[in-house]
Amino acid sequence: DGSFCGDKYGEVDTRFSYCALNALSLLRRLDVVNVPLAVDFIKKCRNFDGGFGAIPGAESHGGQIFTCVGVRAIAGALDQVDSDLLGWWLAERQLARLGRPERQTREEGRCVLLVVGSVGAGHA
Repeated sequence: DGSFCGDKYGEVDTRFSYCALNALSLLRRLDVVNVPLAVDFIKKCRNFDGGFGAIPGAESHGGQIFTCVGVRAIAGALDQVDSDLLGWWLAERQLARLGRPERQTREEGRCVLLVVGSVGAGHA
């Protein structure tokens, strides 16, 4: 289905997709995986709010947005990102003091500045 497992028990998460494609890209070995299928899996993780979850149907999360946009960048598929909707999602998670939570169920924190800010800066 284009996903990657993080352990022998079969846990699937977009973080593993990013790690796999990033490592293979650095090694110039993207030819050993089906990159279009990996991008298709990432597409399935996109939510109505413009964000991405860890798996299809999971809530949008700043870390997952970083990994999913990263996979698309590595695959040369950034043109498939709805930048207006994603930009809205990212902007809605910023506060003047520290930044909003990457998920609605968490309090504000510094990590969101790094993760969400890097997506906005790198892919604006």
